[in-house]
Amino acid sequence: MTDLPILVFHMDWSSQPAKRWMAWALRISPEAYQIHAPILVSSGAEVWDFIRALLTQEESALIGCDFPIGLPLEYAQKINCENFLDFLAQLEDGVWPDFFRVADQPEDIALERPFYPARSGGKRLKHLVQGLGFSRAQALWRLCDRATPYRRAAAPLFWTLGAQQVGKAALSGWRELLIPARHLTFPQVKVWPFQGLLQDLLRPSTAVIAETYPAEYYVPLGLNLHLAPSGSRKGKRSLHTRQANAPRLLRAMRELGGNPTPELEEAIQAGFGTSPVAEDAFDALVGLLGMLMVLRGELPANPPAETPSAIEGWIFGLRIENKGYNEIGLASRSRSPFPYPE
Repeated sequence: MTDLPILVFHMDWSSQPAKRWMAWALRISPEAYQIHAPILVSSGAEVWDFIRALLTQEESALIGCDFPIGLPLEYAQKINCENFLDFLAQLEDGVWPDFFRVADQPEDIALERPFYPARSGGKRLKHLVQGLGFSRAQALWRLCDRATPYRRAAAPLFWTLGAQQVGKAALSGWRELLIPARHLTFPQVKVWPFQGLLQDLLRPSTAVIAETYPAEYYVPLGLNLHLAPSGSRKGKRSLHTRQANAPRLLRAMRELGGNPTPELEEAIQAGFGTSPVAEDAFDALVGLLGMLMVLRGELPANPPAETPSAIEGWIFGLRIENKGYNEIGLASRSRSPFPYPE
């Protein structure tokens, strides 16, 4: 892209305020960004205040959010939804009063109350399939959630149990970020890809929101979450793995024209520390760098034309070539019904 946004933000969002981290970048030349260390943002209002304080009327901003934005096609067809943003307006108007109430028991699940379960104990994905009237489990996934040659499948939108669930983050993100954004006079907020292609949405005084998925960016950034000393725990939750990937993160950042602040470089070298939420700060930065890859043309900037993106949305930078993979996930490699890289 030629007209790069002056500001790029990426939020590792959570239903828990203590786990909401935002990394951000400020363009300091036509081709270079200064990358800032992730900061804790406790509410959607704080996010919008922060962005409004930095953005000018003459420039644009790009905001990545790592929660689902959109609805599975088959579910949308059942409720006669042709556009997700119209549905979002209905949620705000109270047309769906039970939508944000997570179902506790299988018999509580309905099209008007699709998120499940409220608590653990005998809960199964098949309860969602049956409760929503689907003939197959695949209907729970959007196209962009399904496995690709580069990662396993993401969790389905309506599932709200366990470390892999995304449902509670989506509910929180829709209520705290997307719905309030509809009423902002500055910046004017557009939601990609529902309102157009990225290059058409990035305009002065505009902030464009896009759905991201940090796991989508590990491989193209050259990260390896299996790195760690022998006998040590591996994965993004491991301090050793985060520290081992520090040179890779810094190299990828600089190749993308990113200049880390001293605070950020120190945090990267330290693996973002020993805090239980360090993995969230790590993913906030990974997501930001993935967004810069899209802006540099190294990852796709828009969904394929044939996808139902007005309903389902799309994941920023998602690659789907090499279709030699199954429809949902590589379940044989994990006990999880929807495995994806940790």
